[in-house]
Amino acid sequence: MTKRTQELRALRPEALSLAIVGFLLGCWLLTPPGPLDRFGNLKGTDFSQFFVAGRLVATGRIQDLYDWRAFAAELTLSVPGPKGLLYVSVYPPPLAVLFAPLGRLSYLPALACWSLLSATLYALSGTLLVRHLKALRDDPPSSAMLLAGFPAFGQLLLVGQVSSVPLLLVTLAWLGWRSSRPFLAGLALGALALKPQMLTLAAMVLMVAPGWRLLAGIAGGVLGEAGFSLAAGGERIAWGYMGAVQRILKSPGAFEPKSEQIQSLRGILQPIGDPFASLGIVLAGVAVLALGLWAARRALSLDLKFAIAVLMGALVNPHFYVYDLVILAVPLAIIAAWIVDESACGRSHVAPALGIRILYWMPLLAPLFGLLRVQVTAPVMVWVLWTIGRDARERPIADLESG
Repeated sequence: MTKRTQELRALRPEALSLAIVGFLLGCWLLTPPGPLDRFGNLKGTDFSQFFVAGRLVATGRIQDLYDWRAFAAELTLSVPGPKGLLYVSVYPPPLAVLFAPLGRLSYLPALACWSLLSATLYALSGTLLVRHLKALRDDPPSSAMLLAGFPAFGQLLLVGQVSSVPLLLVTLAWLGWRSSRPFLAGLALGALALKPQMLTLAAMVLMVAPGWRLLAGIAGGVLGEAGFSLAAGGERIAWGYMGAVQRILKSPGAFEPKSEQIQSLRGILQPIGDPFASLGIVLAGVAVLALGLWAARRALSLDLKFAIAVLMGALVNPHFYVYDLVILAVPLAIIAAWIVDESACGRSHVAPALGIRILYWMPLLAPLFGLLRVQVTAPVMVWVLWTIGRDARERPIADLESG
């Protein structure tokens, strides 16, 4: 048994336990027949907004996508949820087109199909990570258990969100990044415009490694989706989306019914209240940028630089919820592989290892911290950035052997 295999195998009981507990809790919560879970909430609550958007496209009513009265009426008609359920259309048109095939089904079959597809996208992202990181590739069973046990995956499936799509895009961007294809990496990062707040990841990658090809790729991804929106719905749908964005920016709190669950810097500071919260978020963002750039300069591995950029992007993301923590599968896998490879060469990184272990558990604990109005995910991410910058003094062996 190699040193790498020993390091990963030691995590198997923890990962397997989390996977089993998550599966049993999900079954317990969702076993009641009908559209409501054991607590009377709609199963896959967040999926309802994507389902209705897809239904409007499927039935030839894409022009009603940003007519919030029409959207609410369709939600009431098509979604068998509890009384008072309300979502409005705030995502770009390409996402609605993506869900159009599911919009032809009734709600529960559509939710089942999306859950299966979302799990498939997650598995594909995990497979790509394991395949291209030697430390993880050396022990596929342990790597699979760690992916299956990641609590963010369970949170994603329970609420029916779409974060598996950004996860795959970030994974593809990493593959382009590490193969010295910045334009392709940028295209994948620009495609994050499907979920616009995720473009903070693109911005941070560009800050870590500025370059015209990367910038051109990001611009191409964003403009490509804008062009698709125009082709799908015409000028009216484009202006409708811009109007929705303006309304959100004027009163963001009205569109965040569970703001206590925000996992980024904003989630920590916004309870202070404006104007101090806004000032604090700006200052904290600048501090994170400085810390991340310092860590990236010290990390000679391309993989580590990308992981640092993703953590930075997550920290400054204004709308980063528990289910979005699934994105952290990319930096967690990269950092874990680096630690295992370094350990095999006799170099120990105790602090970063502890940090990513806490981040691995955090999606399970974050809802409880949210009820207490205290979030610790962002401080842990900051700590991981600092420990990586402190420890990345030598060229990691992973940079030579991975791939």
